[in-house]
Amino acid sequence: SENHQRPSQSHCLGSLWGLCFLQRVPPSGVSLSVQPPGAQVTLGDSLVLSCAVATGTGPLSFSWHREGSGALPGTSSHLELHHIGDNDSSQYWCRVSDRNSVTESDPLNVTVLGPLPPWTWDQHQ
Repeated sequence: SENHQRPSQSHCLGSLWGLCFLQRVPPSGVSLSVQPPGAQVTLGDSLVLSCAVATGTGPLSFSWHREGSGALPGTSSHLELHHIGDNDSSQYWCRVSDRNSVTESDPLNVTVLGPLPPWTWDQHQ
């Protein structure tokens, strides 16, 4: 007995010799999440951006963008930036394509926080 799952008829555009032709669904519902939460990262730390797609049939390709910088290196659904500097404060977004259509996430504003200078520490200890 065969143990693979057949696609439901609602996803079939048509069939030939009992084979189902799947309907291509363009990517949509693209969202961006970030670590650390709140998109506030301390100078010198790492930033991880993740791009999620609610619907879409593959293959999907990802690209990453920063305001004023154009495309960033990275083609997976995650982007990791190490040793964050002052110039990394910006808006970031991901772009998802399936060869036929392209969609983007809403931009995410990332803020880089400088280290606290020693004189701001509580001196009443």
